[in-house]
Amino acid sequence: MALSVGIIRTRYLGDVILLVPLIREIQRFDRDARITVIVNEGTSYPLEKFPGVRVLTLSGGGRAKRWASTLDLAACLSRTSFDLLLDLTVSDRSRLLTRLVRAGRKGAAGASADRQIGDPWDPFVPVDMNLGPDHLIVMQGRLLNAMGIPVSGILEKAYFPDPVWVNQAAPPPSGGKTLVHALASRPVCPAFGTLDRPDERGGPDRRFRRGENPGGLGPEWDSLPL
Repeated sequence: MALSVGIIRTRYLGDVILLVPLIREIQRFDRDARITVIVNEGTSYPLEKFPGVRVLTLSGGGRAKRWASTLDLAACLSRTSFDLLLDLTVSDRSRLLTRLVRAGRKGAAGASADRQIGDPWDPFVPVDMNLGPDHLIVMQGRLLNAMGIPVSGILEKAYFPDPVWVNQAAPPPSGGKTLVHALASRPVCPAFGTLDRPDERGGPDRRFRRGENPGGLGPEWDSLPL
């Protein structure tokens, strides 16, 4: 039977991009794995076309809206039972989701300072995103190992291939410059300066798709190796 894995990563767009190597490791272990990733609204784009991955989103906004969205999502997942649930956020909302969602094993990777007595994770792998000693992907990969998914050690940091970035893209509507390289020869992450800051017109996901010019800022598109 195919492995069922849930991943909670409700942070920023760059954090979602860094899930790609971990998802590939799971798929190397079980090519038919059914993977569900829970991310913040506006950060789902990097995974939307990823084969074998279902993406669910949590709403932002005020405190009441955030908690209501969390409970709604838990209700939607009430009929789902994961083999493994990986919390890579370690926050109050991810902690509640972990408690409410059924899973054979529940593990987490996060800062030791965020851990609380009675947390629902076992194992818990300490991860220091600022001090290391290793790259964030490598440290999170230790959680996969601890939960029975052997990590190959490849953990490539490539952005998942999307035809939008392989072919010559149309110029952004705002008239900014576009610089696109073929992913076949060089892994890239199209990005621009305010990518991880939501705005009232749709947040980073919308600007990532269209290259908008929020607030009069000139979009500087570039292709950055990850």
